Amino acid sequence: MTRLWWVFACLSVALRGPSCHGCFDLGDPLQQFIRHGGTRDAGPASCWDCHWGCRSCKLRDCGQQGCVPRCRQRSCQTLHLSNVTSLGVDPKLQRPEVKNEVPRELPNTRRAVGRTLRDSDRALDDLERADEIIVDDLDRVAKVFVPRFHITARQFGWMGMGLLVAVGWLVFYFLFVYRDDRNEADARWLPMIGRDAARAAESQKTPDVMFVFYNPDYQREDADEPVAGHRVGRVLLTNTYKADRGEAFPRTRALTEAPTTMGAARKAILQDFYEHLVGSGFEVSPFRSLDGDEIFLRVSLRDENLIQRFFKKNHTLCQLRRSMVRAMDIVHKAEIGGEPASSPPFLPFTLNAAARLQDVEVAGRVPFKDFQDFRDVYRTFHGTDPEGSIARGRDRIAIVLGELMKEFDVDEAEQLGFIVDTYPVHTKSGLRVLRRMWGQFSLILDWTFLQPVHVLDHYFGARVAYFFAWTGFYCKALLALLPLALLCVAFLLLSVYFEWGRATVALAEAVFGIVVVVWAASAARMWQREQVYLIESWCYINDDQDTMNLRARFRGEWMESSLNANDKEKLYPEEWARFWRYTSGIATFLCCVINFTFLYVWTALFETGIYAEGVNYFAIVALAVQIKGFEIVFGMVANFLTDLENHKTQSQHANALIWKSFTFQFVNYYSPFFYLMLLRKFTAGGCPRVIGVGQSCVVALQIELGLTLLLLSVFRIIEVGGFSWYAKLQLEEEKKKMADYLENEEPGSAREAQLTHAFMEKQAKYSEFHVSQQVETHLQLVISLGFILLFGSVAPIVVVFAFVFFNCQLRASAWLLTHVCKRPPPWGSRGVGAWREVVYFLMVLGIFVSGLIIVIHDEVLQDVPMVTRVTCCLLWCAAGLSVLGLSTFMLPEEDGQTALMKRRRGYVDGRLRDLFDVHKAKSMRRSTVRIPVLSNEITSAQFSQVPVLDESHPDWDTVGRRGKREEPRDLEEDPAEERAEELEDGVSGVLE
Repeated sequence: MTRLWWVFACLSVALRGPSCHGCFDLGDPLQQFIRHGGTRDAGPASCWDCHWGCRSCKLRDCGQQGCVPRCRQRSCQTLHLSNVTSLGVDPKLQRPEVKNEVPRELPNTRRAVGRTLRDSDRALDDLERADEIIVDDLDRVAKVFVPRFHITARQFGWMGMGLLVAVGWLVFYFLFVYRDDRNEADARWLPMIGRDAARAAESQKTPDVMFVFYNPDYQREDADEPVAGHRVGRVLLTNTYKADRGEAFPRTRALTEAPTTMGAARKAILQDFYEHLVGSGFEVSPFRSLDGDEIFLRVSLRDENLIQRFFKKNHTLCQLRRSMVRAMDIVHKAEIGGEPASSPPFLPFTLNAAARLQDVEVAGRVPFKDFQDFRDVYRTFHGTDPEGSIARGRDRIAIVLGELMKEFDVDEAEQLGFIVDTYPVHTKSGLRVLRRMWGQFSLILDWTFLQPVHVLDHYFGARVAYFFAWTGFYCKALLALLPLALLCVAFLLLSVYFEWGRATVALAEAVFGIVVVVWAASAARMWQREQVYLIESWCYINDDQDTMNLRARFRGEWMESSLNANDKEKLYPEEWARFWRYTSGIATFLCCVINFTFLYVWTALFETGIYAEGVNYFAIVALAVQIKGFEIVFGMVANFLTDLENHKTQSQHANALIWKSFTFQFVNYYSPFFYLMLLRKFTAGGCPRVIGVGQSCVVALQIELGLTLLLLSVFRIIEVGGFSWYAKLQLEEEKKKMADYLENEEPGSAREAQLTHAFMEKQAKYSEFHVSQQVETHLQLVISLGFILLFGSVAPIVVVFAFVFFNCQLRASAWLLTHVCKRPPPWGSRGVGAWREVVYFLMVLGIFVSGLIIVIHDEVLQDVPMVTRVTCCLLWCAAGLSVLGLSTFMLPEEDGQTALMKRRRGYVDGRLRDLFDVHKAKSMRRSTVRIPVLSNEITSAQFSQVPVLDESHPDWDTVGRRGKREEPRDLEEDPAEERAEELEDGVSGVLE
């Protein structure tokens, strides 16, 4: 601290300049004395005296006369004697005595030495009274930039102590209380997974993907409607280069040449669809719905040889087994870096990996001699294959959908009415485990907010897993801010009750505003560290290299690839892409203008605030309903505009949808509150009146924000109940319809007792949770977080309501996914995408908005000049931006655990590549792919003969038994790694 004080003192002295302003205006006396030959023509006789006397006696303003007599310090006559003796000055005199003859030109060296000594002595003198200079300079700056703004030392001390305590609590929480979701082998999940491990065989005959078609034999009113041929052609795609593909969907292509009917198009698409899936090697079995109006195609990928070929073709990364790492004589201590840091690496799948390693020697022994096939090298999953498969459930789903979208646009076919639906199928065992560990409303009281992110990645895919990892993280972060917000609210209430004064309230709000900035910056950086770890742990490749992440609806032409001119790549002209992006942006801007105009008129006309007679609850509820209505309407518009932009990958499409939705909802949600805090005070009516407080925009903001967030929570709960009720209603209507049919056509039939939907058929009535629904759900959370970042400094109570909303949203979304939502397609993702930039934008904007609100509504700044307000606002913004920069420096994106995992994986990867390079590969028996058998009912158009999936069907929720493949145990194994591998096998056996 002493060193910093001296540095600041030196800077202040250097910036301040000479201490004697009156004599300095006359010029440098020593230079003039030398330049004029030592005569008294250098200036007034008293200037020399004033220069030395004023500097030594610390006089603030010395005149032309009487400087020396005023000096009473002994050092005044002795301090600078050494400087002037060599120049002919009498040391006994207080005024320099000039000789009669002095050369008119003195050497340059003499002048330089004199000037240097004089400057050094002046600096030493000023440093001796640096504290006084600093105080004087600060006073002078305060009078210029913050006039009439006063803060006592006691208030400043309480403010600093409060800030120190708050920051200390945040540091303590994130260091010792906070728990991340990194450990896949967490003991919390072991009992929940082990309880169902023996029943995991229920998933053996569960299909991977279900396609629902209209039954051509069922009489429909729109069956004879004419359909243009070009509409049928819209469902056919060319996402494979023509030289590499055959003519798929021949019946459907024939209908594109002339007009046809809706019934004929549906029939042709169903037949071509079925033959294409069977010809691709998938297992396909059809069945009719319970009421007979739909046909379901159950598609499964069970052939392990075919899975290996798809993995090799798509360059899929597979994770090594832990036993494989130990066999390479590599030991990772679990206590060093934690269990997550010892996760094995991901490598591209190699068909003959086991054969290439059988004769390899490591440390004088042959550890791979018992390795038989890929199951000994790569991590396997036992959901569908008793011996283990390299493909998880989400991998098989991605393969089926990825192969299909090369030729057929399922989403477009659904919109045109050619097919009913497409959805990946839930498994009973997987849902049972997820409901127990994660998907219960009773967990709303579990404030640890631990999320099984690795389990969610296995079952739903990375996009859903990142969403819940982000939501759970910010629930934990809000839990750290919650007690500080409650203390601030209690302090503000006590200050009003005991009348502690306006300055106390203003300082408390300022302290909490700084705490919010520190919390937001720290939380954003810590989430980035978690995201970097998950990206490295799950090892998802880039979007451009991920063939499973390409959009089926991408329009383009086959051109030379930018990476290899010998290859062809589907591209869209850049000028057209830019045109549609600009068009979409202009349309979004116009929607924002319309929304802002409507809300402004509503606010200005009906004064949706607080009147003297109480809170206008009707106006606030009406405003919330309007906001929700605009949100629903623009959701459909945003999907249309994003489709126009024609993005190539799922991630690009999702990020574009995020920015459009956020831009509109930013105006939709925040504009009424911006009007209240930034403009309402300057209107004719002024701020709203609150009973017991008077006119106060701040109190009105606190009440309206709290009610708005509570209403959002209520809307979310109603939405969850509505989805559940709608699914049950559809199932009951189908049952009733089938019961009436049996009663009229087959009275007394035994099938009347079998009006029960199969589990896989029930899912057709569930709600969707695709990209648009995920963006909408995530946006609601970001909006509530933005209320804290924008208005939390003056409304700390909003932290409480935001915490409640985050908790409700987290549990409601988990319950929806495990009870009434279809399984979303498991598209890959590298993080939360554009949401990170959205949160940073809100953080930076929140700093400026908080500064403006404090300047406008802080009662301490009401009677000060405008220059004081501007200075306070600029200082606030500078402090907030400095905190953001400091957080980036103190919390780097990659922490020690992530760096250790990367180094360990790199080491294992290098060792394995060396083993592959040293030893020649042995030939491996060529694998054969089993060809599925076609169903005559579909190919011959006998749709009424397709069986119904009821309790008499052999595939009715069949429960089989499977064994687990024995692993070689000739190596010494780490017990911690054994437990981790057992948990991984348990997860893979249940969550399929």
